[in-house]
Amino acid sequence: MSIDPENVQALVVGIENYEWCKDLKGPASDALKFVTWLLGKGVQPPSIKLCLSLVDDDRGRGIQKAAEDKGVQVKSATREHIETVINHDFHDQGGPNKLLHVFWAGHGFITKTHRTVRRLWYSDSNEKNKWNLNLESLLQALQTSENASALFPTQIFFIDACADIYFTNKLYKTLDAESRGSTFHATGVPTNSRGVAKQYT
Repeated sequence: MSIDPENVQALVVGIENYEWCKDLKGPASDALKFVTWLLGKGVQPPSIKLCLSLVDDDRGRGIQKAAEDKGVQVKSATREHIETVINHDFHDQGGPNKLLHVFWAGHGFITKTHRTVRRLWYSDSNEKNKWNLNLESLLQALQTSENASALFPTQIFFIDACADIYFTNKLYKTLDAESRGSTFHATGVPTNSRGVAKQYT
């Protein structure tokens, strides 16, 4: 089954510049390549929410300009901006027959207390605030019946982030990171939407 590009929404995140790490190269350019692919499939620029954190050098400025030249607005990959896309933009722009792409490249980690949970660092996370996105929570929220049917019946995630165990020798820090994670509410029962891929015409 094909999906009209007008029914596609995307969140694309590429983080190279964290408050605690400024030497990660590749995520932003990979995010730009994914944006280019979406545009080539007919997805319109306003349907692409691009959140980048770039090093302030010629390379970073070149990526920013390339995205803007394609008509795609660039926002910083902070907790505030990304949560706004998920909690507000998705609800405003979802609907029946819609497809959601999520592409995220950057640093990530796992917490292993009761069970393993995959988490992604926001660009403005640091040792003090430990802000992170609980990926499992987002997947569950988007793949329960009310959200899946009303927002995006089909969802495709691309995650390119490390999954190191976070502070296993200092449990209080692991628990702190868990408590600072962005979580999202599941509504209804699970659907079979997870893992379904559809091609553009």
